[in-house]
Amino acid sequence: MVEMTEAVLREREIEYAIEVPLLFFYIDLVFRDGEGELVAVEFKLHDWRRGIAQAKGHELGASRMYVCLPAPRVTEKCREAAREAGVGVLAWSPAEPLCEDVPAGRSDILMDVVQEWLEESFMRRVVHV
Repeated sequence: MVEMTEAVLREREIEYAIEVPLLFFYIDLVFRDGEGELVAVEFKLHDWRRGIAQAKGHELGASRMYVCLPAPRVTEKCREAAREAGVGVLAWSPAEPLCEDVPAGRSDILMDVVQEWLEESFMRRVVHV
């Protein structure tokens, strides 16, 4: 899933980085959105609950957080849990790897020092398009 998503990001000329460290964890994918803010994405094949929890854990540094799942795995329970957590859901398919199923809310607990850490980590790993 990650490799095909990378190809789409390159094609769309979106800056991104893989396995970006933040505090004690690594974020599967971070990309810069059209407003210049960093967005975190956690990829999961099955365990959407874990993916939502992981994505939620990045809210101190990332403006928005998503869990990305294969489209058939996105259930109404998953959508409800993601909305409650303020995490977006990307329904992945080969035809559209970045299909936003549930929009991500903007983090309301961003911390400057953590945002700076994420920005520095992102810049060390970014793929320039």
